[in-house]
Amino acid sequence: MKTVKKVTTNSKTEPRLILKYLIDAPPERVFNAWINPKQFAGWWGPHHFSAPQVDLDVRLGGKIDVHMQGPKGSPWEKPYLMGGVFREISRYDRLVFTTTLPDGKGGVALENLNEVSFADKGGKTEQILNVTVLKHTPEMEGALSGMEQGWDQSLERLSTLFGGGDRIEKILELSATPSRVWRALTDHREFGAWFGVNLEGAFKPGRTARGKITHPGYEHLVMEVNVKEMQPEQLFSFTWHPYAIDPKKDYSKEAATVVEFQLRPSAGGTALQLSESGFEKVPAVRRAEALRMNDGGWTQQMENIAAHLVKNP
Repeated sequence: MKTVKKVTTNSKTEPRLILKYLIDAPPERVFNAWINPKQFAGWWGPHHFSAPQVDLDVRLGGKIDVHMQGPKGSPWEKPYLMGGVFREISRYDRLVFTTTLPDGKGGVALENLNEVSFADKGGKTEQILNVTVLKHTPEMEGALSGMEQGWDQSLERLSTLFGGGDRIEKILELSATPSRVWRALTDHREFGAWFGVNLEGAFKPGRTARGKITHPGYEHLVMEVNVKEMQPEQLFSFTWHPYAIDPKKDYSKEAATVVEFQLRPSAGGTALQLSESGFEKVPAVRRAEALRMNDGGWTQQMENIAAHLVKNP
């Protein structure tokens, strides 16, 4: 699966988000996952969110009622209702609908227009989602800042319904030069600063680097990576065991995934592409969870390295 992301604005300066996915299933199956309540409930929402009740009146003007709930301890811990209306239904080809969040006063705090197209690509589906914010209150600024990540995680969950999604890709435009980005990636001290790990030694091809995670709540975990390639200012890659969070489990007999950072000069500085592949070899019992968690984790880590470079130019 490959993801292409772009954030633009319309003439009213409202945020607009475009996400393009290639899903390993034909358009008929992917389309049905958007309109079948049981399938919809299985993928809708970011990581750790659930949709315990889904009502979809699939016809023009039909209502959408989705009861959602976030993880314990989050602002979304209590169930809340997401509404909406179907605007256009072209079976297996195009789907247009609105989604709304209430403001608690009988009005609407956030309203989005969602346009989804489905195209057959040799038995797979090229799915393009176009989201335009039609209305939002000032209180929804936080939700808007997380809109891309939320949709990305939802669509990742959708892809895994069909047994696809054996690869993670993230692309980030950075204002720093390739040499500066390279140092942030390959100097073990800098890497540890933004990644959240206290590595014991330098990265060297053919060698293992390890260190304790420093994120609160994960300090008991040790990160271990085997460095593969270091092509200055071009490619840095290593293998590791994805989402290996059980300290009592021996992951050494499992196949590892391959993480690659590719750099190329861009007009604004550096285009950084992150990929992690090989999830199809991870044991089936934990494959989907490892993929979901690492996808969300890499989204956060890309934000972390960007913030690190801003603070440390």
